[in-house]
Amino acid sequence: MGSGPAEGSDAAIYPELARANLLRMRGDHKAALEQCRMILHKFPNNVTANQLLGDLCAELGDLEQAKEWYELALDIAPNHAQIQKKLKAVRGQLEHAETEGLVEQLGLPPTKSKNGLVAAGLATLVIGVGAIAYVIGTQKDASDSNAAPKQTSVQAPISNLGSSQPPKQDPVPNGTTAPVPTVQGPSDEVSLTQLIAQRSANGTKLLGLTVDPRSNLMILTYRVEAADDKKLIASELAGVAFDNSPSVRVITLRAVEGGTVAYVADARREAYEETKTEAWKQQNGSEPATVAKHLLSQEWPANPTPAENPPPETPASDNNAGP
Repeated sequence: MGSGPAEGSDAAIYPELARANLLRMRGDHKAALEQCRMILHKFPNNVTANQLLGDLCAELGDLEQAKEWYELALDIAPNHAQIQKKLKAVRGQLEHAETEGLVEQLGLPPTKSKNGLVAAGLATLVIGVGAIAYVIGTQKDASDSNAAPKQTSVQAPISNLGSSQPPKQDPVPNGTTAPVPTVQGPSDEVSLTQLIAQRSANGTKLLGLTVDPRSNLMILTYRVEAADDKKLIASELAGVAFDNSPSVRVITLRAVEGGTVAYVADARREAYEETKTEAWKQQNGSEPATVAKHLLSQEWPANPTPAENPPPETPASDNNAGP
């Protein structure tokens, strides 16, 4: 008897892939994207899921994102002819769009497809002339500086690169959408970060997240000010993260204050699901502080105990006092 299909292979997860493709054919691209990302959370090396994400992005007009997904798929299966063909087509569309944009910036008249090479040649010629003029001007400036040195003052550009504290963001007025944080990393983690930021009341504080597909563990980092309640923010962000990442079981939340980690806690899905039941709410209530106390564990630093009243000071003896 032969062994069963390998874990993460198309045969092993056929129902999940089929559902993603069915959603795509129905035109529900958002649900199809979410389905593919859920597959890749569990099986990041599945070629078909990466390819399908590239197809979805291409259909939505996001050619840059489509190119990245096809490249990831080819990293896993370098000799896949169909993906190679799709990647070549997307790259050609990107190059064409770049050429059209350059022609528009230069103010050249729109051209038919048969004159595309002529337009591109004209654009290259204009750029070449500009480059020559720049070189000549640079040499002239150099010769002038040798003839008579000039005193100049240099003003340092404003930058946050040397600061350990992240830049402050203006508060978001009620009834408006929180600005999506700018983050870098794998596209699925970037998309999830932006989704949580949009749906959370503390979305402007979110700095980024990572997900380990082997253990379904998320590490979520957010910033706080001195006056912020770190626990309440952690609890609210954890709830939104659990609602939008079904495969995640445990979330480690880290609060950064002034460039330093000031608070760390764990949140488990089982505890979060308990707080959503009617029985738990009737017994414990639904106050954010009560939910946070039940949801968060392994806190660092540990919750400080209320300070006891210090003993009254004993008055110093006065050796000079009379009996």
